[in-house]
Parts: sequence; C-alpha cells; structure tokens
Amino acid sequence: MPKHQKKGKQTLPSHLEREVREHKLDDTSCSCCGQAMHVCGKEESEQIKIIPAKISVIKHKQLKYAYRECEHTEIQNKIITASKPKQPIPHSIDSSESLAAVVIAKYCDALPLYCQVEKFKRGGLNLL
Repeated sequence: MPKHQKKGKQTLPSHLEREVREHKLDDTSCSCCGQAMHVCGKEESEQIKIIPAKISVIKHKQLKYAYRECEHTEIQNKIITASKPKQPIPHSIDSSESLAAVVIAKYCDALPLYCQVEKFKRGGLNLL
C-alpha cells in the first residue's frame, strides 16, 4: 500500500499574470512610546483570481459624408456612408468573438445552449 505523502504549500504556475497588492498600516506610530515603527519583514501569500467572461457591446458608428460643393449647387447631393467590417452572420447581433465563445463552450466544454443562455442572463444579457 503506498504511503500518503504530505503536501506542502502549492506553488502557482509562474506564467500566470501577477497582481501585487501591498497592505500597509495606516498608523505606524508605536502605541506605547509614539515613535515611528519601521518595516522588519513581510509575509507573502498568493490567491487565484478568475475573471469570468466579460460581456460587452461593440457599437459601430458609420460616418456619412456629403460633398459641400454639390450641396450648394444642388446639381447632385450624393451621400456616402463608411463601410463597417463584414458580419459573420448578416443582420445578426453576434460578433465573431461571441460566436467563437458559444461554439467553444458547446463543443469543447460540452455546455448545452440552454445553460449558456442562463450563464449570459447572470451576466446581464437576456437572449430570450
């Protein structure tokens, strides 16, 4: 029968991004003599921070242009609208990023669509 090994402090992978938060005392004066205390050491610990999927909106603003000369002479008033990137599904509110997230969740993570709808609802997006 294998012996159970004691597990020490688990080290987190070094490639993960680190956010350093330094905690200091508001008042560093000694309670008995009133002199300022100095730093004599520190304790370090790490926690895992997971930021869930962030839902945001891409607002496309297509500028319209007109020729000033044609407006004044009224020969022809031509208005040209700047084009926006092609949509993955025409006339849809989905971006390529949102479609990729749904496909990955469904086929890689085996998360059914109705569960994804509930997840989006918790994030503030009601799809139904």
